[in-house]
Amino acid sequence: MRAVADDCWMGKGQRMRSTRRLMKVVEERRDLAALTRQMAHELEQSDDAEDRRTGKFWRDVADAMHHETELVPRPALSALRHLHRGAQLWDQQIAHVVKLVRAQGASWAQIGAELGISGEGARRRYGDGSAS
Repeated sequence: MRAVADDCWMGKGQRMRSTRRLMKVVEERRDLAALTRQMAHELEQSDDAEDRRTGKFWRDVADAMHHETELVPRPALSALRHLHRGAQLWDQQIAHVVKLVRAQGASWAQIGAELGISGEGARRRYGDGSAS
């Protein structure tokens, strides 16, 4: 109701700018949903069962994102739960890749630089606890 009241006092130029900003956000979310759906599809084609489960999760996230861009209301707590789970899965994937690149000889400083954190921060977050 507040949005309707705000719209009444906004000038035509303000409404047009607001509409353009909203449409840009919707388009960016659609692009992100498409990329997420593509990633999910690739994971679902994997021979690895964990990758297929991860792919299924990301397909659900992509579907939710698509519905949000279609202005279908979704409960905020549900979206928060999905985002949190997604963050956990991304962190697991990052930890897996860190383990691989460490096995290939990458230093913690190199890994930290790629993650935008210090080498020590990377070691603390993703290290196995042994001194290296």
